[in-house]
Amino acid sequence: MRRRGYGLARPAALLAVIAGLLLASMAAAAEELLPILARVGPWPVASELIGFRSRLWLVNSVKGVNHNSADLYSYDPETAELRYERHLFSQDAGRPLVADGLLYWPFEDARASLGVGHFMVTDGERWRLGAIPTAQIFHTHAMVASDRGLIAATSAWRAGLQLSLDRGRSWRQIYDHPTAERQVTRIVGLAALGDLTFGYLIGNGQRRLLRFGGASVTEVPGWPADQAIVGLGAFAGHVYGIVQGPEGVAVWRTDGRDSERIAPPRTNWSVEDLAAGDDGLWAVAASGDGGTVWHSPDGAAWEVRYRLKGGQPYDLVVHRGAVYVGRAGGDGQGVLWGSSEPPAAAPILPRGEMPPWSTTGTTERDWRWPVRQWAFSASA
Repeated sequence: MRRRGYGLARPAALLAVIAGLLLASMAAAAEELLPILARVGPWPVASELIGFRSRLWLVNSVKGVNHNSADLYSYDPETAELRYERHLFSQDAGRPLVADGLLYWPFEDARASLGVGHFMVTDGERWRLGAIPTAQIFHTHAMVASDRGLIAATSAWRAGLQLSLDRGRSWRQIYDHPTAERQVTRIVGLAALGDLTFGYLIGNGQRRLLRFGGASVTEVPGWPADQAIVGLGAFAGHVYGIVQGPEGVAVWRTDGRDSERIAPPRTNWSVEDLAAGDDGLWAVAASGDGGTVWHSPDGAAWEVRYRLKGGQPYDLVVHRGAVYVGRAGGDGQGVLWGSSEPPAAAPILPRGEMPPWSTTGTTERDWRWPVRQWAFSASA
């Protein structure tokens, strides 16, 4: 016996199913699978991606354990060439910086520092080794350029900010965070907005977003306290960060005077990094053996643009109009995902004037004496 209404409901149900399949197919087509461009070894992680001139630069290292080296590589999007560039006698590299035609690589955990911060600087061909002797420093976590000069986030037991007005030749300390005895504080992320610098402070029972404007360092008004921040990026007159709060993950922004949450909290959004491009903000999230890359034109509305397979994402950057993601592959080596489409034109940068200080040694045994000599003469 035929059920009442079955003959009318069935066409509507079929149309709904077909429409759903078409929408799913369109969504799947829009969410392109980002291919693996390169595998980097022997260390298990590729991270700290940054664009410099025509090439994408990255570090191959081990995360979170004592280790003797980090190796720098560069990748050419036009030829797919992966090139070894330099060895750093450091456990890892901090967040790098491009400023005035030069590329700076901070030593996140230098192996020969003797309490002095280290960094390398290059114009793409020549290299110089510099030091920051203004405080007791074991780690140089990040570097950024503001309208005031170069700023480095450093720490030993106490978080600090160091300022250079001459491209890294000399430094002075501009902030030393009050830290209780037997506690440790660190500023692990930086972003610049005009003459303001923003730093993500952790440790000593705190998680804060700090603002440096020249005269003093204060907490950013209205920014949620004691909540983890994933990524800091400057875009369209604001600094954006993804905040992990008790209700989920939400996007916040600040101009240094006011702060606001611009997207509602999301549950199960495992964001690993945030980056700014010319067309908006990008975020990468981990899921299973891969992840997703999200895009937003304004920080409020987000959509999935790419999917990743074959590893765990950690870091992303936008370079020459394309998105690149780095982290660990399933085979114990670092992995680099990115678009295989032809890149946009390479940015035209002036050839940066290399600082006069130098060490010509390229091995660990050559570094100790020149660094100590430079630090002594700079503090004299």
